Amino acid sequence: MRCNQLNLPALCARRLPKPRPDISAPDLFDPLRSLTMTRRGLLGWAVSAAVAVPLGFAADPPPFQLVAGNKRVVFRTGGSDKWVIDTRSFAGSPQLSTTQHKDAIRIELKDARYPGTEIPADFISDLTRRAEGWQMHLQLEWGGFESGTPFVSWLEGDVPARSRFGMNSRICDLGSSAGVLVTGQAQADFFPDWRIQLCGHEVAKLFGVGGGAASDSLVVSLLAPGEVSILTHPPERRTLLAMQRRELAWPLRPDLGQQQSWDLIASDGSFDLMHIETGESSSGEPCRALLAESRGEGPSFWFVPGEHLRGDNSSAQRVGLRNARYVMTFDGGRGESSFIADYVSDPVRLDPDGFSPKRGDSAGAARFELTMSRGEVTQLRCTPPIQIKSREA
Repeated sequence: MRCNQLNLPALCARRLPKPRPDISAPDLFDPLRSLTMTRRGLLGWAVSAAVAVPLGFAADPPPFQLVAGNKRVVFRTGGSDKWVIDTRSFAGSPQLSTTQHKDAIRIELKDARYPGTEIPADFISDLTRRAEGWQMHLQLEWGGFESGTPFVSWLEGDVPARSRFGMNSRICDLGSSAGVLVTGQAQADFFPDWRIQLCGHEVAKLFGVGGGAASDSLVVSLLAPGEVSILTHPPERRTLLAMQRRELAWPLRPDLGQQQSWDLIASDGSFDLMHIETGESSSGEPCRALLAESRGEGPSFWFVPGEHLRGDNSSAQRVGLRNARYVMTFDGGRGESSFIADYVSDPVRLDPDGFSPKRGDSAGAARFELTMSRGEVTQLRCTPPIQIKSREA
C-alpha cells in the first residue's frame, strides 16, 4: 500500500467524511430524524448471477422486490435500492446465502467484518409474511442484537430495527497501544444503509491518545468507494466511527512533543466531535486516521506566541482559534498529524514599542496551521489579519 498522507486541502475546506454531520444522543432515540448515508459507489456495482423476485399478495402490489445473487442481495421499493448486502463491502471472508419459500425468506451473512474494525457484520434476517404485512426478525452477531420490525417500514426508513446491546471489547486498534472500546449496556439501532447507532452511558471509549475520551453515543457507518477521505490514498473498503462529546470531558489535544517557545492552550471541552476513519486494503493492511473537531463561533483553543509579545494588560498575548480540526494518522509507525483552525473575530490589542496593532478576523483570512510528524513539529503558520493603529491616533 502507498504511504498515506493527510488530505490537507479537504481538511482546510472542511470536506470531511460525515454520513451523520450532527450526531446527538437524542437523535439515536428518534429514528424519524435519522439520515441515510450516500451509497453511490455501492449502487453502481454489478449484480452477479442475480434474479429479481417480486413478492406480495396476488391482489396487492408487491411491497418490495428482492434481487438475489451469490455475492449481492438487494431489496427494492418504489424502484429504488433500499438494503444492499454486498460481500465486497466487507472485510474477512464474507459468505452470503438466501433461502426463499412462499411466505418466508432468510438472508444470512457470515464471516464478514466492518472494514478496519473487529465489528462483525454477520446477521440472520428472517422475513415472514403475515396478515399485517411482512415482518423481519433480525439477529446481529455484534452485541447480542435481536429485533422484530415491520420490514417495509424499516426499508423505507420509517422505523429502525432496535434492540438492547451489551459488549465489552476493543473494536478498533490505533497503532500498537491505542484504540476504541465498546463497553457496557446500550440501546442499538440498525438501519438499511448498514449504520449502527449505540446510545448508552460512556458506551464508547478512546484510549491511548491524548488522555483518552468517552462518549454516550457511537455511530458505525460504511463509507462508499470514492467518498471523501481524511487521507490521500484511502482503501476502497472503509468504516467511519463517530462519537460526540456533549457534556463529557475530552482532554484530547495536539501533542507538541518537546517544549516549545510558544504554546497551544485547550480545555477539556475544546473538541465536540470525533471521527475515526478506518479501512483495509485487499491484502488486509490497515489504514486508520482520527479527526477531532470543534463547533461554534467562540474560541476553543488559544495560541500563545511567547512571553515577549504582550497585550494591553501586560499579560502574554493569546490568539483565539475556532473551528479547530485535529487529525492524526496511524500508518505503520509513520505517524503524521495536523491542527487547523480559523481565527476568532474578536479584536485584540498588542503593545510592542511604537504602535498598537489590532488583530481581527476577515473574509478570506489565512488559517492557523500546525503540522507534526513522528512527534516533531515540522510547520507552524500563524498569520492572522492585523490592523495597525499608531499610538498617536
